[in-house]
Amino acid sequence: MPNASHNDVSDDKQTAWRKPWRDTLISLVEKPSYTFRVGFLNINGWPKDPFDPKKQQLQSIINNHDFDAFAMTEMKRYWPALPIQDWLYERTFKWWQSLHISQAFNKDFKPHPAFLPGGTAVFSPNHAASRAMKSGQDPSGLGRWTWTQYQGREGITLRVVSAYCPVINKSGPMLVYNQHKTYLDNHDNDRDPRIAFTADLIRRR
Repeated sequence: MPNASHNDVSDDKQTAWRKPWRDTLISLVEKPSYTFRVGFLNINGWPKDPFDPKKQQLQSIINNHDFDAFAMTEMKRYWPALPIQDWLYERTFKWWQSLHISQAFNKDFKPHPAFLPGGTAVFSPNHAASRAMKSGQDPSGLGRWTWTQYQGREGITLRVVSAYCPVINKSGPMLVYNQHKTYLDNHDNDRDPRIAFTADLIRRR
């Protein structure tokens, strides 16, 4: 879903920018065998509570639509501050027969407790996990994106990238835009975080 802020577009275009874009999925129609289905969702925070129904909802979305790769943004977790049993893989590896996860978060910003806006992940459940050749993430350590590359037939490869470009919001130091601005300032880089995001992601493709 496109991100936009009041500084990006005029008010009369806000609604159009924020509409979701996608192919329509019909759950009752079986996915063709030659299809690799990719989904995306801004989840607005991974639940800390292991019994939070949001986790079951996410699992159901992936299963019901038979996604091979499922990209997520806004995980909002600084994982090292959580007990290991609450880390992403440890909470989800039993959901399927096999699972590959690539994830990224801002390693430069150490909050307390573990709440940290931003973060990205790509889930590859079941047979897609065996197709995952390699994965990587934003080399800056800001967690702006993560990716998984899959091996297909006849040497064809596919890379699925989950990326989060910050909205311009300067109201608090923990907000993603300000996290990135602080990092850039500390590295003598005067670029706007959104410009830096686009330029750095293109450079890494």
